[in-house]
Amino acid sequence: AMRATKEDVVAALKDSKLELKEDRSALRRPGNAALPKLEAKPLHQKKNTLHAHDGGAIACFKGIPAEQTWMQVKEKLKAKLPEKVNLWFVSEVNDKAQ
Repeated sequence: AMRATKEDVVAALKDSKLELKEDRSALRRPGNAALPKLEAKPLHQKKNTLHAHDGGAIACFKGIPAEQTWMQVKEKLKAKLPEKVNLWFVSEVNDKAQ
């Protein structure tokens, strides 16, 4: 969805040749003017799937007391990182490989 309000559309049409009905319920091309030429949008370049997740780091924390949960570790790590850095995936791994 574009999330454009009626006011956004009216403002965008302000300098247009299109005529807007007074109650703002419809618009028309005066004199059946020709439609603008359809132009293709440039496509976004697809990321190479081999390198789609390059640039991240993998970290392992050892010797964490049993009373600490992995969520507590995650929150403390997040607090130490710069504002615009996000954690993508954090999980618990124990000695039983679970």
